[in-house]
Amino acid sequence: MEGLFQIGTAAIFLSWIAWSLFFAPRTRIYREALKVNDIVFSSRPSLAASRILGDNAAGILWAPYGQQWRNLRKLCSLELLTSRRIEESRPVRAAEVAAAMARAKEMSKAGICVNLTSLLADLTFDIMRVCVMGSSESSRSSAGVYKRAMKESFVAGGEVHVGDYVPWLWWLDLAKVARMKRVHGEIDDIIQKEIDEHRGNSSGSDDFITATLRNDEICRTDRDRKGLISVRIS
Repeated sequence: MEGLFQIGTAAIFLSWIAWSLFFAPRTRIYREALKVNDIVFSSRPSLAASRILGDNAAGILWAPYGQQWRNLRKLCSLELLTSRRIEESRPVRAAEVAAAMARAKEMSKAGICVNLTSLLADLTFDIMRVCVMGSSESSRSSAGVYKRAMKESFVAGGEVHVGDYVPWLWWLDLAKVARMKRVHGEIDDIIQKEIDEHRGNSSGSDDFITATLRNDEICRTDRDRKGLISVRIS
């Protein structure tokens, strides 16, 4: 390959099983790939995790790069990351930090070692859960189940799936796929319940789920909303 580059080969394609590898040794080719045709080269691959856990690549994490992905990014930026939204969430952050410190204090009094990594992870999850889903009773009651399911989805989605690399060996992943489908079903049921509750409550809090219902030109279906909501909380 080095010899081919030295004699001025513009680009080389190597096909191995199901993947095509692209080598571009020249600056002009880099410019074509990263500037002129950046949309093509920045698209995300279709993986088992994106199809199952990502609602068929509906959320911002898995969606192909394009207009819909930019719309989802804009919605997240405006409804979660603006100065106004950050200021509005100050009471939520203060309340959740106080609750976390109270739990740590009780554990310390009982002589239990406080795992700061776990404490801070739970604190971050609780803050995002309230900002995204609101502070309804159903949201609080399902928080434990949702947190456990999300942790399991990270493990299941991070496993190596042979079918992603060699499609005709998909049958080697049957157990892993079944696990992802089970976990996704648990997460899907919880989020769908919250969406239905927000849809039926016109005077509900102005949280992220309400924003997705209000921006129905971006989140056209509940599948789009669920794919976006699960990523925001995680």
